Amino acid sequence: MRPTPRAKPAPAPREEPHWSEKPLPGDHLGLAATAGHAAKQAIKEKRFDDAWRHLHEQQEHYLAHAAKSGFTGPQTLALAGSIHKPMANILRMEGRHDQALVHMMYYMATARRPPKADQQKLGAYFRRCKFGLADEAKLKLVMSALKRDPVFDAARGIVAQWRADEG
Repeated sequence: MRPTPRAKPAPAPREEPHWSEKPLPGDHLGLAATAGHAAKQAIKEKRFDDAWRHLHEQQEHYLAHAAKSGFTGPQTLALAGSIHKPMANILRMEGRHDQALVHMMYYMATARRPPKADQQKLGAYFRRCKFGLADEAKLKLVMSALKRDPVFDAARGIVAQWRADEG
């Protein structure tokens, strides 16, 4: 009779990434990916302040990569603006719907061709704000203008105006 095989013990968690998992210095896309993975893990664990910090690190690396690679303005905006989608998600989970909408609007304005699912999410973010006087037709109109000139403060001002119109 053969002895029953023993299950291998789970490997101990590594505190430092393996050398092959570490991005090289100056590899801004690798460093951005590392920061992005750390942000996703922090979001999963509901450590939103850490996630926010990692997302900003990711954006810094995206901007450095864009500058080093000679990206155009719209290309740089699309790359750097992509972090606003997970930022919107964090704010949504915290119940800060107006700020979440601002970040989602900016992400959609900077994205070259956002997926249809993200366009639907924008509507959901808008509805969570429960604006009485602004409707989704107004949102579409505003988004077409914001897409032509994507400025974060403009998105923030629009949402603030919609909120002010309520009271």
